[in-house]
Amino acid sequence: MTITADVDVPSTATIFGRPVLPGVPEGAVPYWRLVLRGCSQCCFQTNEVTGLIFLVAVLTYSREQALLMLMAALIAPAVALVLRGDRFLLELGVFGFNSCLMALALGNFFEHDAALWIWAATLSGLAAAVTVVAVRFIRFPILAAPFIVLFWIFFEFAEDVGLTARQFPPFTDVDYDSFRAGMSALGAALFAGTVTAGVLFFVAVLVSNYRHAMLAVSAAFLADRIAEWWDVPGEQINLGLAGFNAVLAAVAIYAFAGADIRLSLLGAVFAS
Repeated sequence: MTITADVDVPSTATIFGRPVLPGVPEGAVPYWRLVLRGCSQCCFQTNEVTGLIFLVAVLTYSREQALLMLMAALIAPAVALVLRGDRFLLELGVFGFNSCLMALALGNFFEHDAALWIWAATLSGLAAAVTVVAVRFIRFPILAAPFIVLFWIFFEFAEDVGLTARQFPPFTDVDYDSFRAGMSALGAALFAGTVTAGVLFFVAVLVSNYRHAMLAVSAAFLADRIAEWWDVPGEQINLGLAGFNAVLAAVAIYAFAGADIRLSLLGAVFAS
């Protein structure tokens, strides 16, 4: 992920712009804060408070999923340091982004056994390594590309290396619940499609950047209405699965493409 030159590494975590942790000079961010910043990058933030609330959001959904996310967030900075990844990006938390997504996705699609934990740790480290290498040679934001490519390559032979795929029943066509669907779409960005996780996701982004939070929730409800119009099964919409891509697309476009709300919402439409 290439970051524009006018982005600075925050010296401390904030809540609505007010510092809540001691400031630190550039190049001296403690490891535990790198871990939380990595978690916060799951919605393109650099804020330890946001990262902590994201972890709590996942915890309300599944204790094991929260532990998988934390494990990945611990591994990623270590890999980046060993490979001498860009220190600026490291302190933004960028290298934790793909690793956290990898661990959460594996925990969502495969049974939680010993093999899962081994592969989640391995692939989280690999995702961080690929990100380190990619940002050295690719001059535009790669965002979640390392996670997406690695995950779908691995998915094809995961059961051959000891993982057990979870079986999901078909979605039923229940009544569409606008509030539940919108909030669950926020939570589903962390593979935790519940109202509680979604509310916490919104709060986590809100305390870091209120514009991003407003865009995220707007994109969620917009995508859900589009899904309803397309006759997507109600259960699928209510679980947030029709809206989470729009949430991430809207915030990413706003953060990396000139802070244009219209362009962000257009991106949410295409991501729906």
